[in-house]
Amino acid sequence: MIYLSIRYNATRKRNFRPTEAGRKRRQSRICFLSALFGSALLGISHPPAFSAITEQALSKKTEIEQTETKSEQTRTEQAIAAQTMTEQALADFVRQEMQAEVDAYARQHHWQNVQTDIAITVPAAVQHLPVCPVPLTIAASDLNNQPVGNLKRQVRCDGGTYPWRINTTVKVEVQLPVVVARTALNRGTKLAADMLKMQVMRFNRATDFATQIPSVTSKRTERRIRSGQVIRPASLQQRWLVETGDEVLITARKDGMQASTRGIALEDGGKNEQIEVKNSRSEKVIKVRVTDYGKVETVF
Repeated sequence: MIYLSIRYNATRKRNFRPTEAGRKRRQSRICFLSALFGSALLGISHPPAFSAITEQALSKKTEIEQTETKSEQTRTEQAIAAQTMTEQALADFVRQEMQAEVDAYARQHHWQNVQTDIAITVPAAVQHLPVCPVPLTIAASDLNNQPVGNLKRQVRCDGGTYPWRINTTVKVEVQLPVVVARTALNRGTKLAADMLKMQVMRFNRATDFATQIPSVTSKRTERRIRSGQVIRPASLQQRWLVETGDEVLITARKDGMQASTRGIALEDGGKNEQIEVKNSRSEKVIKVRVTDYGKVETVF
């Protein structure tokens, strides 16, 4: 009799044997798929108890998926919170917003060919702030209406687990063509186009200036203007209430008495300004105060 000796390689067999955990997972998938698609594929009706098991399996699967989604969102938020802002990132944001603000103001006030220089100072504390998960917002924290000069802007993050705000300092300089006097202009001069010219100038603080010659022609200067000096609309008068050569009504009041006569203005005058007029009857030159268009009162 011949005996055959077969050596059992337990190690090799164990390597090919499925693990207990893997076997259970496969069995769970098979049961789940059978419960889900068995009725549709085979046309077999299952008892209510089996349907209940199927619903429980679906509910469990949905719950697991929701838990995984929430976990992923939490990990994302934690990753964002772990990142911090940088001075450069915040400065870039403020610079972009300030440029948009200057551009909007320039369009509104008819500025042309504007060149802008923006310098931003960001506190070092920004390095301790988390990256904002929502768009940042910016707001003025000063009373300057014109976006030129030394300005203050507050940046805010209104979202995420840790909302924050921080103040920045912005210095804006603009360069653009403005209206200047071609020659020296005396007080009371009625502006004409040939008295003015356009010149490119740089401004590092909020100020008043005209950017179009037609916008200031026919207006009068309230004070003397040097050659090359910027024409400021706020220092111009639309027209005098009384102009040299105008016939005016002179009113005299004293001790409750009132009398009126006619005269000729010898000077231009605005509201409440004193000028000289010549009485048409007596031809006497007297001092009067301008009260309205073509009307003056004697000064005692």
